[in-house]
Amino acid sequence: MSTNIRAITPATVTLIWRNLKDSYPGVTRDNVNDEVEKLKLGEAPKNIIGMFAKGMLTDAGYLTEDGKLTTDI
Repeated sequence: MSTNIRAITPATVTLIWRNLKDSYPGVTRDNVNDEVEKLKLGEAPKNIIGMFAKGMLTDAGYLTEDGKLTTDI
């Protein structure tokens, strides 16, 4: 079990949104939050926002490569 467990907070969602909003001007923080919530439930991303969010969360250590929350391992 990891000793550096981090929860996905609203601030985390805001950081992801800020990274995406320049490339995707129509994306809202709520869009990103919806995708993150799906990822937290174990759903595979179905759109580009979800894919980017999953990649960012994985790179930051919130998700494992297979999409599990690090808080669940």
